[in-house]
Amino acid sequence: MNGNVGRFLGMPAFLATRWPRRSSESRTCVWPMPLPRQFLQPYISAFAPHRVFVYSIISSAALLAVIANALRNHSNFYAVAVFLSKSNGTVLVLANFCFVITIILGRLLQQIFFGPLRSQEVERLYDRMCFALMFGVLLFTKCFHWLLSDRIEWVCYS
Repeated sequence: MNGNVGRFLGMPAFLATRWPRRSSESRTCVWPMPLPRQFLQPYISAFAPHRVFVYSIISSAALLAVIANALRNHSNFYAVAVFLSKSNGTVLVLANFCFVITIILGRLLQQIFFGPLRSQEVERLYDRMCFALMFGVLLFTKCFHWLLSDRIEWVCYS
């Protein structure tokens, strides 16, 4: 095995050139530990039904860590608010948390008004999601078109 494959599997560089060892009796590869996907599969399947819950816990922890870091490094509320709005990483964490809140609100409304969805409804929802994404891209592009036309109009009249 060359070193690139070992590094891809997450092995340190000095071990990547030595593994896998070849057994002298059978001429087969002997891996000292299972591959990462095989090793993590039982844990992943245990959390699969609770994906939204785990995602919301991780996002909430990230949000708390970002806010705690801002409060520790800045002295007053205004400085904390400026830091949270100007730092790229914190804006990403805040946007991610807004996305989590949207998902949770959507799931809550779905449970209140529709209850559990049938498999046919879920399938049709995923089919229609493609069209919604294309509409979102179209709307995003149209917004930039409006901004560009306003800018050109401003440049022409200035």
